[in-house]
Amino acid sequence: MIANVPSLAARRNAPENLRGVFNAFPLPNAPRGAGDPADTERYVSALSYPSKVDATAVRVDH
Repeated sequence: MIANVPSLAARRNAPENLRGVFNAFPLPNAPRGAGDPADTERYVSALSYPSKVDATAVRVDH
């Protein structure tokens, strides 16, 4: 997953009442792309949804 999040500079320069909103986003961990919006940097992560189903069924008709 690649997402644009507020840059460190945007967080630092944000008004006090908006800092909580900016802090709700993860910190950027990748450089800004050439076409990214101003005051954003990239956050890159990998998602994993492992699952395993062990099921047993027994049916008895009489």
